[in-house]
Amino acid sequence: MICFAILAHEDENVLRDQITNVRTYNPNSHVVVYNGGTNPEFAKSIDVDICPYSRPLSKGRLGPFLFDVMVWLEEIDLHYDYLVCLDSDVMFVREGYETLLEYALNGYDCMGINMGVQFSREQVPHWYPGQTMWAEWQNWQPFFGTDFFAGCLNCMQVYRKRIVHDMIQKVDREALERLFSSTKVFALEEILSPTLAVRAGARYRAYPHEVAKYIRIGDDYTKDEVSDSLRDPWAIFVHPVKRSLQNPARTWIRERSSHGRDTPSSLTIIWASFQGGVETAVANRLRELNTFNSQSHHTYFYYGGTGISLFEDIPHHISKHSDDLVQYIRRNNFQVITFVNTLHNLDQVAESEFNGICLFEFHGFAQPILEVLNRINRREDHGQIKGIVVPGHYVASIAKSAVWKRSDIEIFVARNTVDTHSFRNHSVSKDMLYQLGVPDDWSHRLLLGWVGRLENNKNWRSLLQIFTVLRKRNHEMGLLVAGDTLNSNELNEFIRQVQVQNLTDHVRFLPNLPHSLMPFFYSLLGNTGGALLSTSLAEGYPYHLLEAQACECPVVCTNAGGAVEAVTHGNTGLTYIHDIEDAVKLVEKVIKDQAMRNRLVREAREKVCAVNRMDANVKQYAAWLTQLTASGGEKSAYR
Repeated sequence: MICFAILAHEDENVLRDQITNVRTYNPNSHVVVYNGGTNPEFAKSIDVDICPYSRPLSKGRLGPFLFDVMVWLEEIDLHYDYLVCLDSDVMFVREGYETLLEYALNGYDCMGINMGVQFSREQVPHWYPGQTMWAEWQNWQPFFGTDFFAGCLNCMQVYRKRIVHDMIQKVDREALERLFSSTKVFALEEILSPTLAVRAGARYRAYPHEVAKYIRIGDDYTKDEVSDSLRDPWAIFVHPVKRSLQNPARTWIRERSSHGRDTPSSLTIIWASFQGGVETAVANRLRELNTFNSQSHHTYFYYGGTGISLFEDIPHHISKHSDDLVQYIRRNNFQVITFVNTLHNLDQVAESEFNGICLFEFHGFAQPILEVLNRINRREDHGQIKGIVVPGHYVASIAKSAVWKRSDIEIFVARNTVDTHSFRNHSVSKDMLYQLGVPDDWSHRLLLGWVGRLENNKNWRSLLQIFTVLRKRNHEMGLLVAGDTLNSNELNEFIRQVQVQNLTDHVRFLPNLPHSLMPFFYSLLGNTGGALLSTSLAEGYPYHLLEAQACECPVVCTNAGGAVEAVTHGNTGLTYIHDIEDAVKLVEKVIKDQAMRNRLVREAREKVCAVNRMDANVKQYAAWLTQLTASGGEKSAYR
């Protein structure tokens, strides 16, 4: 969970607007206000916590703000993962900030805009706050006890809770208060907390440039600039937005967050209805979109498959004949057509007299996907593709690199969503064991699980190696493998290897489990004291990890690509880097360390409920579709 600290002192209506914005795009977050003005009643009419150590502050002299908040949060022992400093003129424009923190802070304790360390006056001569600190270094050096100080922009500083604790433990507060009262250091707030963190041993980093560029010093953002920023999947917040409810940019942000119901009709074209993460993502999104516009979002498959049950309540059609596709488009008058993983029959769209927007969507890296992206980059699509849809920031970076010549294409992160009402921890009855295909006596075993296609990238051979080592140490352990038989080209080899390695009595393959049974599959693993194991060589933004976490099943996975957006090592799961022995150690740890296990599953579910909410994410996607169709697909996400 994120705890946002906002420094404000005037116009409660603007503050209330910002708090609503923060809570809309950061569900499950906590907001604390620091009253930096002279009116003791300020913000008391708003449903928000006010730091009791607030004091009057002035521009350029905001040093006590974040330190006072840290001290108070430690005193009340508020549960949070990250403490973030917000200027009162920051506004969020999309969800995904907590996921960004999980991704960017993997292996780090704090982060800031241009965060770094100085050892001499000459090192960064253009940074005025640093120069004023060097002018008073004879006063501050004894307090810090270092031969350096650190710095970053005040806005969006972020610290893990554990480093906050270490930062304030050894502070001489009386000495600090004397310095507060006498210092002339300009923008001390940009130096104090970063230096205390680095002094405490924090591993620090700067924000990725793609995100940081939306924090600027100077002119307020205009409405058009804010609108254009949404074409970039890395634009999560903007600064500064003028502190006025009537400001056009602020008004546009406010109205956009509350609208999104009148979305353009759409057709999503998929090669076949397999039962995988891509199909799940599309089905969840279309089902939610159809609650906005009744039954105006359809799917079209060239071939059927075991995943067709996902689309039972979504209008769909199956045909491999291009003429059928042309007629289907003409008959339904779609405004948006999305090709998933393939551009097969793109040329036939023109024959249908379609005059809307064409999109391409992909969820992970593979050679066929790269070939399609290269075609798009070379304009072999004749400019028909106006947008690329991806499930996470890692996949967005792949798209950005691949279509670098196409400044006309927008890239949008449509985050995978989870129905956390269905995907929660369930008790598993004997009847449910039967439906899953699991023998009754296996419910007394400690069970590991694995989900995916039986093919090279999913690295099932590594899975069997890991399980073989673990079973030697725990003979009652069992392995459940859930896979789609129509989409697993190495199924026969998998079965042969299970036999060769004498694992037949200990490994159970569960073919083509309906999606409705998956919550019980993950719950069974967790309830027996086991875990979900993922051994993939590469991942986009893996659905099975999110679903397992929602069901309070511990996850151990490879640190592969976008997997780190779903699982943060030590916080919401455990990750390793393709090492068999490391994987074994982590699985044993999550099995034996009950306190850690309980914390991981609690924090993992909280994160999924906050970051992968169905309504908020699909509403954001709907708003983007509306904006894109209104503009005719003009302008670019990446320039």
